[in-house]
Amino acid sequence: MYKKGKNLALCYLNGKRYGISFGSHVLERMQERGVDEYEVSGTVLALGKDEMRDCQEERKDIAVIDRIVVIARFKKRTVHIISVFNTTDVFIKDKTIIKRVQYSKNKGGRTIC
Repeated sequence: MYKKGKNLALCYLNGKRYGISFGSHVLERMQERGVDEYEVSGTVLALGKDEMRDCQEERKDIAVIDRIVVIARFKKRTVHIISVFNTTDVFIKDKTIIKRVQYSKNKGGRTIC
């Protein structure tokens, strides 16, 4: 099991280092729901550098909806994963910013809404 607050993913966007941090409680829930840390990290990184920068500046909780739902909080240059849900079991608090990752069949890529 991972230690609380351990960075499981690091990336560089515009020359700045970002980490994705998971607490032990979230890791337990991910394990129960059959979701691994790579899928969660990939969902957050799918936001792209501009959206990640905007989320960091707003300093609010965000819900990133893809094949799973990731609730996260940006603090400085660390993305703290708060919770992970299957898309059928979602509860999102008021004032949480929602970002949906959509797939384009024509372009083969993702877009953020």
